[in-house]
Amino acid sequence: MPYFSAFKVIEIAAVNHGALNEGHIRLIMTWVIAGVACMGGGFVFMYAGSLCSHLAAFKILYGLRMNLAKKLTELPLGFHSENSTGKIRKILELNIEKIEQWIAHALPDYISGMVGFFVILIMLFGVNVWLTLVFLAVVFVGVFIATRFSAGEKGMEHIRQRQKSLERINASAVQYVNGMAAVKIFNRSAESFQSFRKDIYDYQNFSIKYTKDFRSVFTILSSLIKGIALFILPVGTLFLKSNPTSLNYALSICMFLILASGIVAPIFKVVGIGSVVKDITGGVERIDMIFNTPSLSDPETGESPKTYDVCFSGVKFSYNAKAESPIFAVGGVSFSAEEGKITALVGPSGGGKSTIAQLIPRFWDIEHGEISIGGVNIKQIKVEDLNNIVSFVFQDCFLFFDTIRENIRGGMTDTGEEEIIASAKAAQCHDFISALPEGYDTLIGEGGIYLSGGEEQRINISRAILKNTPVLVLDEATAFADSENEALLYRAIKSLIQNKTVIMIAHRLSTIVNADKIIVIDNGKILEEGTHASLVNAGGLYSELYTAYTKNVEWTVSEETK
Repeated sequence: MPYFSAFKVIEIAAVNHGALNEGHIRLIMTWVIAGVACMGGGFVFMYAGSLCSHLAAFKILYGLRMNLAKKLTELPLGFHSENSTGKIRKILELNIEKIEQWIAHALPDYISGMVGFFVILIMLFGVNVWLTLVFLAVVFVGVFIATRFSAGEKGMEHIRQRQKSLERINASAVQYVNGMAAVKIFNRSAESFQSFRKDIYDYQNFSIKYTKDFRSVFTILSSLIKGIALFILPVGTLFLKSNPTSLNYALSICMFLILASGIVAPIFKVVGIGSVVKDITGGVERIDMIFNTPSLSDPETGESPKTYDVCFSGVKFSYNAKAESPIFAVGGVSFSAEEGKITALVGPSGGGKSTIAQLIPRFWDIEHGEISIGGVNIKQIKVEDLNNIVSFVFQDCFLFFDTIRENIRGGMTDTGEEEIIASAKAAQCHDFISALPEGYDTLIGEGGIYLSGGEEQRINISRAILKNTPVLVLDEATAFADSENEALLYRAIKSLIQNKTVIMIAHRLSTIVNADKIIVIDNGKILEEGTHASLVNAGGLYSELYTAYTKNVEWTVSEETK
């Protein structure tokens, strides 16, 4: 409307040249006011549209992120092993943010661009059909060239490469930050971190190549659309030569020139949508990849075990089960862990102990054999119910950037303050928590404090005590503790394992000498099974490991070593 108002002002001034009166001036002022008012109205509608589109976008993004977070908890650990943290982070953050860009920005621009284009086109057809056809031909050629490049296979391949490059950079960046201690100790820089450096330079080279490939196309499109008046003027001049005294025809050419400048923005909005759509398409494919990954199967009507013996029967498991020649990390394992007793898994590193332990809470699903709790196959127990039966204390403990209270509570919102404090006391961490400035309200991580490895592990054990499940798996729970923390951890574990079915993985063999059953595992198979005394007397692998362990414990620095 502002462009049309400007044309009407010119028209009134041109038609009444030399004879303008008060009526003409009032009419000119009316058109000026109308143009300004419509421009203001346009801003009001743009604000309202932007507000609505942003509200819709944030609501959709919230739903997407919540559903993705829920889906990620339903996927087996195999998915998280095959997809790096950086890749998943990019999907959760950058790819979803691209959808916000489409809904909140690109979609309103596209609609306003399309409406603006067709409204102006209708106005132009009402002025002069032939000039409008010339106008349309120029626009069609420019848009055709641009879409042929961007919408073709070459354009899509560029987008796919860009998505992969960004995922590699994210993965390398996470690895670089996680390995910062080693980088600083060896006095290395980002330049010397080869994978990170390579991924950055690969993305740089790709971006430069992409820009060069698109440069000529964008130049042609920009020249055609922004220089559309250069095509209208020659045609308009030819028509004007046949009737050089026609003021109306001269004014129509003038209107085309004015509206041509108004059509540039809508066209670029519409054309620009193509690159946005392609950009989010790759992200949407990756989001769909997560949603389409099969979750752990959940029975419609789950069974509930009455007792809590854990039994493995001919269990075989491979991390690359879909390969032609899978390598079995667990090969035909059969054993039972009795309720209320401690069963220890020992053996050389990489022998399959942690893999066996992680199969109990269905971090992975087996394809051969059966794992049962109380005689019920764990696949026949609902995943939520299984999580309420089995607790897992990892070797690498993890705490959220939240208060100590919420870290102990672990999402169990119905837990009272007294229960949290009681579990902390049992885990030998109440004293150091009480000594903190904010006590249980102390923040951990960014903006708060950082705990030692032993303190973090005791918080984890406190969480497991609070959960109070009948089956407990301990994967090297004291691995990174110093001697002082180790004693406290042993007391915490003693409180934790009472009256439970306990499967404990240990490299410090002194921690499991009193276990009810010790199972020796190597290369994914059971080699020996029995009590500490019987296995030492048998003179097998366990005896060798225990002898080596005791020698290691007794090791001292001698004068000769100095």
